[in-house]
Amino acid sequence: MSKDDVFGSFADEFMNALSDADLYKLMDVISVEDAAALIAGVSPNSVYHDYYAGEGYIAIRTNQGDPYNAQEVFSISLKTLGHAIKSGKLNAHIVITPNVESLTQDCLNKDWIAISDIDTAKTTIDRDDLREWLSDRGVFPHLLFPNGKKDDYMNQKHPNYSAKLALCVRAWEEAQTANLNGKRVKGFIEDWMKDNAKAFGVTNTGDKFFKDLAAIPNWDVTGGRAKAKPTPLKVSKSADKNLATEIQKKLTVNLPNELPKTDIDPDIPF
Repeated sequence: MSKDDVFGSFADEFMNALSDADLYKLMDVISVEDAAALIAGVSPNSVYHDYYAGEGYIAIRTNQGDPYNAQEVFSISLKTLGHAIKSGKLNAHIVITPNVESLTQDCLNKDWIAISDIDTAKTTIDRDDLREWLSDRGVFPHLLFPNGKKDDYMNQKHPNYSAKLALCVRAWEEAQTANLNGKRVKGFIEDWMKDNAKAFGVTNTGDKFFKDLAAIPNWDVTGGRAKAKPTPLKVSKSADKNLATEIQKKLTVNLPNELPKTDIDPDIPF
């Protein structure tokens, strides 16, 4: 093999090197600082420690193309992750810095506990635990959720967008609060899909296609005819008046005009 062939082979291997996004996927266990950097949308390699006026601080170096608010997001995320770990809301393998101690307690009825600040460079979080914690809060940073957030299946610009899936989901949602007008759920869904298919990028317009597709979001599989809404009983004013008169007669007690005479002694005070 010639030198040119060797160089060409090396160049091909170099061009096929892992991207940053692929490298981040290899980080199954990450430090708190790495996690804050990924949330901010920058490489964990951009994190650095420094001192100002005798106080240490942690920051990131941003490059062109990084999010404009990466510094602020990193700082807030670093604090938030630390608080979540200390409160037990985010699982972590905690490493402490023993030379800085503080007192803490859950309430005034409990004893004070001496603790040290966690070492954000050495305290680590499982990647899945971090993703679950973020997902529960509706936060989906791109470097930790490269395929988008959970409901990105409705985003037509997503590279993995499925038109049929999006149409089924939206049809199911529409049927929850729709006035079915005597239709079965499946019939309503089928008609709604026909009217709105193009907006979701579904181009097949055959009746059998929509009939089969409507079976997916249809939850009413009991069969039979749709139950019509009961029609309220209409009563005329005259009938209503007569009914009230009859009820009044039945409830009226016929009392005599004069009370019957008795032999009660008038001297008795009762």
